[in-house]
Amino acid sequence: MAMAQRRTEERLNELAKRVNELAAAQLKTEERLNALADSVDKLVAGLSALRVEAGRLSDVVGFGLEDIARVVLSGWLHRRLGRRGGGA
Repeated sequence: MAMAQRRTEERLNELAKRVNELAAAQLKTEERLNALADSVDKLVAGLSALRVEAGRLSDVVGFGLEDIARVVLSGWLHRRLGRRGGGA
């Protein structure tokens, strides 16, 4: 009986040790998950800023192309099609 009780206590101690190890591992996992969530938040903010800057760049390029086309298109149409372009 004493032998069985000793084995039971050893098993219980081993289980307690494993529970402590699992709790420590869970804490590390939660810390890493929180760090990952912070990184995702920063990534979302950066992506939003990039979207705004890309929109501005698109506007600048688009307006620049429109200005160039306004100057060049009339002569190009006349040379290619024999037509004079007019402003509308």
